[in-house]
Amino acid sequence: MAKYEVALLNHYQRLWGSPIRQHLQERGPIHHLPLGFLVLEFKGGSQWKYATVGLGPVCGMEFFVVAPEQNGHHVQTLAVVSHYAITGPGLGWGHTVFLGEGWLPGSGCDHLLLSKPHADNAGLESFQHDGRMVRCLWLLPITREEREFKIRCGLEALESIFEDESIDYANPLRTSLV
Repeated sequence: MAKYEVALLNHYQRLWGSPIRQHLQERGPIHHLPLGFLVLEFKGGSQWKYATVGLGPVCGMEFFVVAPEQNGHHVQTLAVVSHYAITGPGLGWGHTVFLGEGWLPGSGCDHLLLSKPHADNAGLESFQHDGRMVRCLWLLPITREEREFKIRCGLEALESIFEDESIDYANPLRTSLV
């Protein structure tokens, strides 16, 4: 691992402990992903966390997902969103990505909201390396209805509902909160 990747790994480890696995992206349009791009897999309590490594120097962001179960699908999802962040019109905090299907089988959450990490991941969002700030953004699964509400009423209004209703963000079978 290069200096940036080691520093980012240390950043993740401060909150989540040591990763149990590193996933190298071997399929899809990997030629657009940075050399050495990988996804780290962490286990913490009843949740799994998957986080990208290698995007920051290219687009100033890294991504992570929190999941209820171990599943290689999360690695592929992170690779697809990372590819889009590099080759698409630009992603950032508050944007959404359409998945084309449920986040996991049976899930009505078919979009991902690029969100700031919440309280249980406090300190994760800002990662500084060699004088450059990198944002670690949470890919929060949301429904089409929640995305439409965000467009109509704003991100703050949607996040307020999530907070008021104590969203079970890692539950792929949760119903829309709007």
